[in-house]
Amino acid sequence: MILRILLVNDDGYEARGLTDLAITLSRDHEITVVAPELNCSGFSNAITIHKPVAITRVTPPIDSHQKKSNYKFPIYKVSGTPVDCAYLALHTIYEGCPPDFVISGINEGENLAEDTLYSGTVAGAMEGFLRGIPSIAISQKILQKGKNSFLLSAELFGIIFRNINIHNEELFLDKSPFLLNINFPYFTGKDDMPTEIEFTHLGRREDPQRPEEIKKNSHSSRKYFLVGAHGNPPEKLTPGTDLYAISHRKISVTSLQVDLTNYKNLLTNKSSFSKNIHKDIVDINFSQGYYG
Repeated sequence: MILRILLVNDDGYEARGLTDLAITLSRDHEITVVAPELNCSGFSNAITIHKPVAITRVTPPIDSHQKKSNYKFPIYKVSGTPVDCAYLALHTIYEGCPPDFVISGINEGENLAEDTLYSGTVAGAMEGFLRGIPSIAISQKILQKGKNSFLLSAELFGIIFRNINIHNEELFLDKSPFLLNINFPYFTGKDDMPTEIEFTHLGRREDPQRPEEIKKNSHSSRKYFLVGAHGNPPEKLTPGTDLYAISHRKISVTSLQVDLTNYKNLLTNKSSFSKNIHKDIVDINFSQGYYG
């Protein structure tokens, strides 16, 4: 079955992971790439609201490891965020006829634990999920830049994607759209390629690292910092988490949701609490003249 897939990312439209994934999926499906013109890592769910956003169709990027004839799909660059990319594509290119899937990645670097809250890769997929479309975010753990194989990761994802579609009813309890976060452990080729997959829940890292101060001008009162370094995994990893699976060289698949409500920690006596608040508000003394 040929599926219509919107492919986005946060590393930019020329990123190797995006290119390899698009070419791999285009062998069996109808692909459209809509990605940021610049790297937008860490942009989370940011959307551009105070200025126009441009979307431009471009020619395939020059890439020595891919033949130009492999690019059998349109590519658009967007002067905005990953969410802008998905939002614009769904309201213009796919207006009135949404794609079957929104897929985001392959990201250069893992998105595990609380990374998912900061990740532009996850946010791009989440935008599709919010529009009622099954969506998947894909990331690849990197230890040494340029020493990983996005081509093999794309092939592995192709196998996972095919099985998701075949076994859809067995995997998910209801028929509503899903949002998956898939992470590949670090590997360099066929010899150390992961062969096992584990369904996981989000882990939790240690506290983030202290921002690094950059010395620029000793006479200026302005200080500069490098921020964004996430915390290290805890010394004792919890089985069943995405951090644990990746540390054991397994492919991690986590089903995500948008509802951030903490149902376990809701007040047990909500009615009494609400009545007390209501009474206190009604009893506010406005006679002091401090209020407009």
